Amino acid sequence: MVEETSGFTEKETKGSIKNVSPFIIAPAILDTNKEFEGIYLRGLTADYEWARLDGFLKEGRWIDFADSTSQKELVISLNTANRLGKDLGDMIIVNLVLEGQQIRKRMEIVGIYNTGIEEYDKQFAIVDMKLLQTAMGWDSTLVAGYEVILDYPEDMAVWNEYIYIEELPASLYCETIREKFDNIFGWLNLQDINERVIFLLMIIVAVITMITTYLILILERTHTIGVLKSLGATSRDVVKIFLYCAFYIITRGMLLGNLLGLGLCWIQQQFHLIKLDEVNYLVDRAPVLFDVWTIVLINLGVLSITLLFLLIPSLLIASIKPVRIFRFN
Repeated sequence: MVEETSGFTEKETKGSIKNVSPFIIAPAILDTNKEFEGIYLRGLTADYEWARLDGFLKEGRWIDFADSTSQKELVISLNTANRLGKDLGDMIIVNLVLEGQQIRKRMEIVGIYNTGIEEYDKQFAIVDMKLLQTAMGWDSTLVAGYEVILDYPEDMAVWNEYIYIEELPASLYCETIREKFDNIFGWLNLQDINERVIFLLMIIVAVITMITTYLILILERTHTIGVLKSLGATSRDVVKIFLYCAFYIITRGMLLGNLLGLGLCWIQQQFHLIKLDEVNYLVDRAPVLFDVWTIVLINLGVLSITLLFLLIPSLLIASIKPVRIFRFN
């Protein structure tokens, strides 16, 4: 929970701040003697949460801040490496353009990363923040900004408001990653809508299929229904019997469906058979996440909704009269 202060109304949060690390961003030109590439150098420190980025590192390593040569190390994106024709371990000239002056640095490519977000990858390279502080003539206390990592991303809006109102002076600005990269999160929200639409269509198809099967089951067993009613069974008792049969059919189908679906998802997670275009989808393969509670809730929800809708054709059982059935026979 964020505490209430004079200018900020108390609001609930799921967690707190996980990490705060400084950064500096400066424009530069990469020179290979054959090609030139404009880029932004993002200067970071050892305090940065590097483990969060390990999944994006394709080759090499991150900057070794414990090494005295850390200010000569450079991490570029796979996109930039391909455009410049550079590989891991190659040397490259970095031209810093600061206040109209050019500063040349010879640096070694120690790592290559790939986030899948082309607009980001082609713009940024990572260096030791001390390199930029030295080049700009700044002391160790001067930085361009701080990156705040939270325990739960859902708390971004609350913490952003709190930091902006209560912690920062009027001359400084605070924004969330959603505000900074609104187009990316807008695209992700669109995928959430597609997910809901597909899920709704699947439920509708399942319900219609089960109702059709249930009606066929009732019509084929009208003689049995007549016998049961003539022996004293009520319409409610007969409905229970048919619902038990429907429950057996549904659970059997759901069991087979889960085995097949989860099996295919496990194969995709392990072997990445389904590839995607990173330019359009921001990832190079179809991602898979196994969330036990989500799987359980979906199964229970589908089972409950389907059985609920099966009560509608069950009204047909109440209209079946034993006398008419036996007279027809």
